[in-house]
Amino acid sequence: PRSRNTSLCEPGGSSTPSQGLDPGLVNSCQALPDLRVKKKKKKGRREGAMKDLGRWKATDDLALITAVGQTKDLGSVIKGVKFSCHFSLAEVQERWYALMYDPVISKLAMEAVRNLPQEVVHRVTKATPFSKEEEDAIASCGIKSTAATVDLAHFESLRSSQATVFHPTRTARALLTHWQYMKQYSLLPDQAVQPLPKQENA
Repeated sequence: PRSRNTSLCEPGGSSTPSQGLDPGLVNSCQALPDLRVKKKKKKGRREGAMKDLGRWKATDDLALITAVGQTKDLGSVIKGVKFSCHFSLAEVQERWYALMYDPVISKLAMEAVRNLPQEVVHRVTKATPFSKEEEDAIASCGIKSTAATVDLAHFESLRSSQATVFHPTRTARALLTHWQYMKQYSLLPDQAVQPLPKQENA
């Protein structure tokens, strides 16, 4: 199984993580900043989470769990995950907290996720956003943005040599496509923006 780098995790406070989530994912979440909504009583948090229960589909929960486990950054999750409907950052934070620490909601959600067809699971997980570590690996793969052609085998070798960095669903084609995306937005190392030349005094 792929490592989730849980050495960076910090204790999650006095709350006990729900047994419904994979421990590796729970640990990944604890490596994030405290996601709990401040100045909100537990009862109110439960009511809010239960109220949103119908909006969160099993595919949304799977996408959330996969993306947080991969990126460890809710900002990236909000930007990169296409949920079934719009969720604000606060709603995503609240849902993740409920999945982590609310045994009732977590159990219902995990049962629904486990009942998803395998092809749906694959489709959702392969669409998870790229993490910073993945993009760093792609950026440092040694291919210049000015390269006339790019060999797909190069990305197959990259995927194999850094299997602990890339999500298991990443293919060589997916890495090449993301490299092209990074090139398009000038995110490759050799595309650093050059400063404007200083104008000489007349």
